[in-house]
Amino acid sequence: MKLNQDGFIGVKWVAGLAVAALFLASCDSGSKGSDPQVEDSSSSVTDPASSGSVITSSGSVIYSSGAIYSSSSGVITSSGSVIASSSSVIGSSGSVVSSSSNTQINSSSSSAIITQSSSSAIVNSSSSATIASSSSWWLPLNAQVSYGTMMDPRDNKTYATVVVNGYKVMAQNLDYGVQVNGMNATDNQSNDGVVEKYCYNDSALYCERYGGLYQWAEALALPSSCNTESCANQVDTVGFHRGICPEGWHLPWREEWKDVHGIYSAYKLKSEVYWYQGGGGSNSTGFTFLPAGFRSETEFGGGYNNLSKSGFFWYIAINANNSLGYKVTMSYSDDGVPTQSYSYKSIGASIRCIQDY
Repeated sequence: MKLNQDGFIGVKWVAGLAVAALFLASCDSGSKGSDPQVEDSSSSVTDPASSGSVITSSGSVIYSSGAIYSSSSGVITSSGSVIASSSSVIGSSGSVVSSSSNTQINSSSSSAIITQSSSSAIVNSSSSATIASSSSWWLPLNAQVSYGTMMDPRDNKTYATVVVNGYKVMAQNLDYGVQVNGMNATDNQSNDGVVEKYCYNDSALYCERYGGLYQWAEALALPSSCNTESCANQVDTVGFHRGICPEGWHLPWREEWKDVHGIYSAYKLKSEVYWYQGGGGSNSTGFTFLPAGFRSETEFGGGYNNLSKSGFFWYIAINANNSLGYKVTMSYSDDGVPTQSYSYKSIGASIRCIQDY
């Protein structure tokens, strides 16, 4: 494990393991409400998994539990043991459990960390649950909630799933399709038979963290002209409208979204971390609503707004105004029932799919 000389001193080796006497010479306090920082996608990106964490100048994270995750994939547990592994779960007591691709791992330790160099895996512990991806960014799932997984066979990406009020829904935003630019008003997703997505600030890193952003017609797998036309006759109003969801999953109807989130406050749906000014929630439902921001409407010039401050999700409802589509909105200042409203269909919003039933 590569230790930062500015942050760690007094290291000695015992019986082939590193036992660290750790003293922080200087470091900045972390804040769960601060705006996420963009790093080059070629480097390892690490975010605190809980409040009270500290990020050192080398990129290592010291969690409030005492465990340390380093960008070099080495872990120093709170007991002082040093283990370097790209695919292990490290408990706060120093225990190690190897993981494999797309495998759910349960740990009874008070803290569990996973580093997975290529594919996603889920870790559940008594105090935290996270999904780690190739960038080592942590999805803050609720460890008190039972999660499942769903693999999209189109690109083999794995998503966490959760049952909310009887519906099995994705606990992550959909991230499927070919990335296209969205900075300019003319950067509309095209009708070319290929699923296209926007990534916040046109950075692929944000799609990996927060999922893709999709215009209304793209989300419903309809011609791009449907962003300014009704196209109501092309929407499945009898069964499930799949849109660009994986097979066996569909875009939510307005009534389904009411059942999923209408009985819960935003506070119970939002993730605990990554929100502006500490505006997260308890995530007691396990829904893990993240502030992914949005791609601005073509009518307002395109570009991106509100990362860490709000998130939008499309749902299906027919509006008398052909250029408007319905969405669910939650912001850092919302703790009540999430807002259901309509926007121009050219806005780029997130997608949460619901399993067919």
